[in-house]
Amino acid sequence: MKKCLAMLLLTAMVAGLAACGTSSSDSTASDSTASDSAESDDAAADSTAEETAEESSEGETSYKIAYVASWLGAEYFENDHAVLEPILNEAGMEIDLFGPADYDTRTESELSIIENIITGGEYDVIMLYADEPDAFVDLRLRSEEAGIPWIGYIMPASSNCGTLFIGDTYEDRAVANYNKIIEYVEEHADLYEGLDTIEVAVAGHSSNEGCDYRAYHTGELLEANEDWNFEIVYYQSAVGTDAGVTFAENCLQAHPDVKIWVCNADDAAVGVYQALNNIGKGSDEDQIITGIDAGSSFRELCGAGTAFRFSSYCTSTACAETLIEVVPKLLAGEYEYQETVPIPTTTVDINNLDIQ
Repeated sequence: MKKCLAMLLLTAMVAGLAACGTSSSDSTASDSTASDSAESDDAAADSTAEETAEESSEGETSYKIAYVASWLGAEYFENDHAVLEPILNEAGMEIDLFGPADYDTRTESELSIIENIITGGEYDVIMLYADEPDAFVDLRLRSEEAGIPWIGYIMPASSNCGTLFIGDTYEDRAVANYNKIIEYVEEHADLYEGLDTIEVAVAGHSSNEGCDYRAYHTGELLEANEDWNFEIVYYQSAVGTDAGVTFAENCLQAHPDVKIWVCNADDAAVGVYQALNNIGKGSDEDQIITGIDAGSSFRELCGAGTAFRFSSYCTSTACAETLIEVVPKLLAGEYEYQETVPIPTTTVDINNLDIQ
């Protein structure tokens, strides 16, 4: 009997020990599984975070714009690029300036530059300003076929030189300069009221219809003014500073009483100022010189109180903001073919020389 009881107690103890052992083993296995699961979840989370960061980095698309100017001898393009570049870089875009150095062969050189850009395949968009747009149409079509659209920069859709166009119009700039001239004349009426005619000289542009128009049309608007008797007494093409000097000197020989000088661009206007300054009229209060593009030379002369009083353009900052908006949409095909995105005209004078 005692043996049977002892055997029963021994069996119970063994069973109890076995049960404890199973419980301990299960607990350890459970803890191990939970730990492994937690580590696996952490690793997965880290991996997902890395992948998300990588996707985010890869998602920041960098667009490259080839800015092709008609002639680098015009200071406007370098001034414009200097403002555009940092703004576009901050938005994840790159913009490089190209253009001919020689004026006489500028169209042939510009075409060759664009050929190389298309062949290189490095740029997403070509942004063009051309003096002779008709020469570029076939090349634009080939570029579009190669997947590189063009932005006609401050050129009208009628130029046929863009897949998309951005900027103001030649009419806008003519009107802007006209309004500033009238404002100045009225504010200084005592300087002009005794004149039977307020004589106007126009420095046009023989090889760029748009530039020529915006200058000559300013003169036409002045002649149409009913409050003052303006008259265009001299017209001649003048491209560049040296040509501006010659233009003014020739004009003054025949018309020494000219008061208003309307120029196709700032370069010619600087030349006009130099010619006037050579005869002591460069800062005369009754002299008005107007330009286009609001470059650094204009700002310096205007700020010094000379007769170079006004210059109209699309601010480079506004152009940069427009490019940031339109380039991704253009490449995504979101615009009508040869659509125009307008940018307002700004006239710079002594009161807002800091505007860029």
